[in-house]
Amino acid sequence: MGRNDVFRCIIEALQDATLDDSLWSAAAGLIDAACTVTGNMLGLAAGCSTEDVRVFFARFSEQGQRRLDWEREYFSTYFSQDERIPRLRAAPDFRLIHCHRLITESERRTSRVYNEFLRRLRAQNSLSVKMRGPGNARILWTLADPVASGGWRPEQISLIKRLLPHVQRYVLARQTLFNARALGKSLAELMGGADCGVLQLDCRGRIVEANDAARDILRRQDGLFDRSGHLHARNPKDQARLQRVVENALPGLRSAGVSGMTTIGRSSSISKLMAYAVPLGERHGDCAGPQVAALAFVVDPERQARIDPGVVREALGLTRAESQIAAKIAAGSSVRDLALATARRESTIRSHIKRMLAKLGLSRQLDLVRQVLALKGFER
Repeated sequence: MGRNDVFRCIIEALQDATLDDSLWSAAAGLIDAACTVTGNMLGLAAGCSTEDVRVFFARFSEQGQRRLDWEREYFSTYFSQDERIPRLRAAPDFRLIHCHRLITESERRTSRVYNEFLRRLRAQNSLSVKMRGPGNARILWTLADPVASGGWRPEQISLIKRLLPHVQRYVLARQTLFNARALGKSLAELMGGADCGVLQLDCRGRIVEANDAARDILRRQDGLFDRSGHLHARNPKDQARLQRVVENALPGLRSAGVSGMTTIGRSSSISKLMAYAVPLGERHGDCAGPQVAALAFVVDPERQARIDPGVVREALGLTRAESQIAAKIAAGSSVRDLALATARRESTIRSHIKRMLAKLGLSRQLDLVRQVLALKGFER
């Protein structure tokens, strides 16, 4: 199999994993084999420090096998000590950085992360990269040591760089569809119960079918509408990007299509619609029929269920101030964001968080976020 064929197989596997999160391990295995590395670690997190960081998801893989034991051990024992994280977050996007540039020579003599965890993972010679994620979150991706001795070869670096935008696109789309409750569903389920608009497109990009949420978005004609059976954006620049995303997702003579994402501005709100197009894989072929070539997802952030601080207060037994902070943190605000918005010190916000954790018998901020998110969509 030639290099282009291998690359195409990886992209198709990433697209499958976008719709079905359980397929990430298969995509990770293809990446490990093509890049000839021992494994890779992909994560999405937000926050300015290890005290207020929120990890939205993490995937540690070893040659196509997910290692949940590594994930648990890293976040419970090593994450708060990891010298790489603040330096990687401060690095430019899409820049591959060697482990030895993230952990200095003097630190390597005493670092538990380097001498214990990375040694066991065979990642002391690893490469890491940061990419922009949704909102204020950042994507962190580490490729473990090369299988062959002699260090990193130019062809490995070249392939990894080609993969970077596709891995970023996978994470962006995955998180968008996760928030819209669209991951892991059959096409019939997507058309009937997703929180986002779902449209089936034929090989020319014409709309074959749309679910109720998509019809509502198109009917309002606020930023996005149906023009002669095609998706169309009112703003010319948005339309050019949307057309390119849709065309790239449709199969051609030599291509199976490539997924993509863009945003659509609208007049009624400062928030933008998010549009994502993905080639329709064989997984949905029995539902869609041969005439459907791609799926388009349209997410309206304002349609997503809100977190009601009043519900948080009553359900968890918190004070008014605590419940407001908990709701904001669960919605994605950092300690710094809250301090600036409320004219308080960051230490004050952290004190509120510590009191909430003590009240609820929790040890981590992530556990607090999970409890609050479980109340999402409920109203008093």
